[in-house]
Amino acid sequence: MSDLTGENFNNQYKIVVSGMLNEKEKLNIDDIIASLQSLDNNERARLQSALFHLQNDLDLKEAISEGLDDIKNGRVSSHEAVMKEIKESYS
Repeated sequence: MSDLTGENFNNQYKIVVSGMLNEKEKLNIDDIIASLQSLDNNERARLQSALFHLQNDLDLKEAISEGLDDIKNGRVSSHEAVMKEIKESYS
């Protein structure tokens, strides 16, 4: 993976890490942690960055899902949601 850089690298790590976490029969958490011991500092920094971006993506997906559920269930209109977010960002 040393030839991957920037966003491409992050995307590849996202795929690898999320795949490893979802495929329990192939690798468990202990296997993943054990494999981290062989990473150099640069690889660790890149993995940490990729995991940070993955968590942000998961958080964004959850927030979008919650917002869509609110709109679908009539708890808030899309206009109200946008205006509320704008007001909160300037408070």
